[in-house]
Amino acid sequence: MTEIYFGTEDEPDARFVELADCGHVFEVEAMDQWMDQAETTHDGKPVVVQFKLCPKCRVPIRTSLRYGNIIKKILADFERIKQKSSLDEASGERDLEVSRLKSRLQEIGLFPKDRIRIMLNWKNLTDDQINVIDNQISSLSFLQTLKVDIGYFKELPQETKEDLENKVEQLRKRVMEFRVRFSDQEREELNEEMCRTQLLIDFRLLKMQLDIQGVQLRGSDTAEVFFVKEALDLGKAIGKQIKCVKIRI
Repeated sequence: MTEIYFGTEDEPDARFVELADCGHVFEVEAMDQWMDQAETTHDGKPVVVQFKLCPKCRVPIRTSLRYGNIIKKILADFERIKQKSSLDEASGERDLEVSRLKSRLQEIGLFPKDRIRIMLNWKNLTDDQINVIDNQISSLSFLQTLKVDIGYFKELPQETKEDLENKVEQLRKRVMEFRVRFSDQEREELNEEMCRTQLLIDFRLLKMQLDIQGVQLRGSDTAEVFFVKEALDLGKAIGKQIKCVKIRI
């Protein structure tokens, strides 16, 4: 060693350390102080977490047996910042999703929605809770469309109207049952039941229009209508194996 860098290199008992990342050699005590000092900006503020740099070439010091604990602490700080950033990002996305759900909830006007509104104001909603609310709002929106369809036809007999509205109300209660999450099976069964109810409403409205217009169906069409009526009146979910039939009028 012939270069004086920190000023302690020419002391009789001087010892030296070589940085593995760049190969530069420094007097140990001075280098220890360099590694221990806090990094600050020109105005004295702490800098963003970063690796210590070689005093000469500014190469990051990532590998060193002597300064292993310092490097580990810096790596831990990196990981902490990364996790916080991920949490902040997730929180931001969650806030956007909650805002979107609140906007969609405003479109529900035919059903009570105070319970959902209260839940959307909770802090730190979990993904499962948001998923439940999302499914509930989507289902209520669908059921609201069915209820509007029922009320649209004034000629619909009161008994039939009350029966269809009761079916929609039963589905609404099922949708709003307390649950931790919607399982895939539960969601599929609920969707099938809502689909069956929609088909039932469409069928009743079509049958009413046929009667009002005095349309006489042919024998084959009458059989198909009877088949559809039986399938819908059974109250079971319409499975994928049931084929749709077209009524020719």
